[in-house]
Order: sequence, then structure tokens, then C-alpha cells
Amino acid sequence: PGCSVAGDPSRPAGRIGIVCGSGGESVPIAAAAGCQTLVTGEIKLHDALEALAHNMAVIAVGHHLSEWFAMERMAEKLSTALPGLHCWASAVEQDPLCWVPDN
Repeated sequence: PGCSVAGDPSRPAGRIGIVCGSGGESVPIAAAAGCQTLVTGEIKLHDALEALAHNMAVIAVGHHLSEWFAMERMAEKLSTALPGLHCWASAVEQDPLCWVPDN
């Protein structure tokens, strides 16, 4: 449905760092690793400003979405590792936040 972007969206992404959930505290680590873009779930204003100071773009896709994609895979791995455990990813959990179109 959309995302938040800090930096020039037309610039090539270059080296990309990915942090699920809240990735603001990872800005210095991503900068030290030479990332030109950080993709994360959410980021605070001052962390986004720090990223821009490192000439690093930020793409924030939403906290829930950045973690949700891995849940089914994690449930499968846990079920395999612990055969007596019935583990599954929720089919009904939803992001409590929604994007509002700007039209």
C-alpha cells in the first residue's frame, strides 16, 4: 500500500541493509558497512536524519509488514526442530495501523 522514504527516491539503491521491525539504532552499523539504503519497518525522525547525514536513504515499510513475512517460515523451522510442538503462523493477525491514501 505504500512506504515512507527519506532521501532521493530516484537515486539507485546501491548497497542495501535490511532490518526488520524498528531499525533506527542500526543506522551507524549500516553506514559503517557501506550501505547506501536502509530498508526497515519503522524509523524515528532523528535516526532518519542521521541516515541522511551518512548519505544513506531510508525506506520504512511498516513495522508489522517487515516482520510478518518471516513468521510462516519460522513456524515451519520450529515445528521441524521441535516435533512435539504444534507451531503455526497466525492467519488472522493484522497490522493495527493502515496507510491512508493522499488523494
